[in-house]
Amino acid sequence: MTKAPKSSSIEKHTHTDQYFNFNSHHPLEHKRSVVHTLNKRCEEYVSTKEDKKTEKKHIRQALAANDYPAWTMEVPKARKDKTTTPTGNKTPR
Repeated sequence: MTKAPKSSSIEKHTHTDQYFNFNSHHPLEHKRSVVHTLNKRCEEYVSTKEDKKTEKKHIRQALAANDYPAWTMEVPKARKDKTTTPTGNKTPR
């Protein structure tokens, strides 16, 4: 499988930056997935560090305009699987 060519922008020039408003009644998981998807696209499709920095700044501004608080824009660190025991065996759920 081939990946799409790298570029400096992941949106069309006509994109309006309208996403779920954070104050809407959509589930929090859906609003968090907006943040995750935008950050993932930036990492996968923007080629240079400088362009990534510019794109992440744009993402923050777009999300802030849609009332997303700053804590939602942080990329979460990988969590440990809580169902794994110290021996590495999975516990039944």
